[in-house]
Amino acid sequence: MNLFHRLRILPQPNYRFGFWRTVVLWLLLSAIFAFLLKADGRTVSSDTPLTLVGLVLAIPGLLVPLFWNRRAVKAGAPSFVTAWREHAFAVVSVPTVLALLWAVESWRGAKAWKAAQDSIHARGEPISFQELLGPEVPAEQNFAESPFMAGLHRYVKTNDAKGRVTFKWVGRTRSREIYDDLRLPEPSRPTPKRSEKLLYRTGYDLSALASVLRSGTNSYKTTVEDPATGVSTEVTLPYNLPRPPADVSDAHAVLIALEGRRGVMDQIREASKRPYCRYAIRYEDGPNTLLPHLGIHKKMTTLFRIRSAARIKTGDRAGAQEDIQTIFRLGTLFHEETTLIGHLVRIAVETIGFSAYWEGSVDHAWTEPQLVDFQKRFEGLEQRDALARGFRGERLFGAATIDFLAQDRQQFDRLLDNADDPASSYAMFMSRGWVRQNQAIHSLKLDQATAAIQAADRTRCIAAQSAAGIIKKTLIRQAQGFRPYHVLVDLTLPSLNKVHKRSDRLLTSTRLAATVCALERFRIATGTYPKTLAELAPRFVATTPLDPMDGQPLRYRVNTAGSFTLYSIGLNQKDDGGVSVPHIDEEELLDWVWPPAEPTKEPRLF
Repeated sequence: MNLFHRLRILPQPNYRFGFWRTVVLWLLLSAIFAFLLKADGRTVSSDTPLTLVGLVLAIPGLLVPLFWNRRAVKAGAPSFVTAWREHAFAVVSVPTVLALLWAVESWRGAKAWKAAQDSIHARGEPISFQELLGPEVPAEQNFAESPFMAGLHRYVKTNDAKGRVTFKWVGRTRSREIYDDLRLPEPSRPTPKRSEKLLYRTGYDLSALASVLRSGTNSYKTTVEDPATGVSTEVTLPYNLPRPPADVSDAHAVLIALEGRRGVMDQIREASKRPYCRYAIRYEDGPNTLLPHLGIHKKMTTLFRIRSAARIKTGDRAGAQEDIQTIFRLGTLFHEETTLIGHLVRIAVETIGFSAYWEGSVDHAWTEPQLVDFQKRFEGLEQRDALARGFRGERLFGAATIDFLAQDRQQFDRLLDNADDPASSYAMFMSRGWVRQNQAIHSLKLDQATAAIQAADRTRCIAAQSAAGIIKKTLIRQAQGFRPYHVLVDLTLPSLNKVHKRSDRLLTSTRLAATVCALERFRIATGTYPKTLAELAPRFVATTPLDPMDGQPLRYRVNTAGSFTLYSIGLNQKDDGGVSVPHIDEEELLDWVWPPAEPTKEPRLF
């Protein structure tokens, strides 16, 4: 007891506990509670035993002064009323100081956000989606306004439960109709035994789809929402696909069934020739922004990919080529997208296109003119600009999201409820100034990443350039600065650090595909593949194809069976001899290998 008196944790027996000593004791015991939780690696919850321990520690911080003061009054200490009057100034000063600090932080946050905006705009970068998107696109030149896609992003003005003006998406019905028009039966996937592993393949499994189509499966179950009541019910709808006869090949069976989708696919093919694709997206809705078109683009791509595979098998080279060109046009339309998720969908779409092209190349189906056309398209793909545009859009989208959260704090709880970072638990209670500081830091960091992408050599992978280090340093959490200024930044930016690696993989796939076009042209002209890639220049390529990862010639060898192996050294920037088993540390393929004709046990580039 004397020790506590000497440390002034406890007052003398005839003195009251006092306001400040009560605060210090409560903070001390609460800090012990927080330390125990952190050391155990748990978060606070009602079913955590340590929570009960913490309450046992923290509650005395309030109860001990209460009982001590009752005893002190009997020993001659002033009563509560008298003590309160003596300490009234101290009691009132606390909220006053806090209010002052709150106001100062709000002013500093607004100032930091304005400075960030001014800095970004001075660099010539857009600070609004209107600036990023540019002038409106004529409807007749806009894929998003084509008859097949029209009405997808349609909203009606209304009020929410609190009477605030809001916009309700009424394109849900149109979205379901589009999906219905693109739907095909899903083949069942074999479940491997525990001791087995399914082989990886690149070509589409026409046999599995043909089996389902021949079975007569011509309906599916889906959920339909009544626009008036909002009530959802499960209904059974028809596929409306012709049933192929049993005596035709798998490829012919698929083509017969796809005649039920010809009208839709013709509309998409013609619309894909439009130069723009600008959807009426409400970016200002922040985390509630709807992007239903992304899944639809991938669904359309898959439909053309299936038909191109069937056409190749039936000898319809021209039809297959047109389907593949449509896939790449659908991918190129994503240059209008302003979010990184849109860029990732473009990567998925173009990867599907390379898989479709691969199908014909391994069967030696393409003619010299077709290969020239494919090679020209592959060499003309501009993917780096789309990545930079995605980062610009992500910066603006993040700013709009934080604006939205600042206006409706309940959204913090919904948006961050499942975040692993314990900091998310107090994000919804941050001051407006701290929110603006997060907004400023978020925007400046993404602007730095965008600048690094723009400055990088567009013919080389970002992972092999200094830009990769800048992006990592910018987006990965830095243990510096005032922690509340980085809460939202730390929760959102690290996930973006791997996007450029996906873009690098697409760039490499593009380079490999263009090189394969040249190799096939060489084979048609000479009857064999070249011994080295240098033999392709200058007739089939301008210069020897280089690996975008290290700037050296792509690795290439002719196999004894007459096939070839073509690959890039991949993210580890080490030649592993064309082995593509996953890298343990990177969870990535070792080498990026153009897929061989036969299925493999190793994961494939696509």
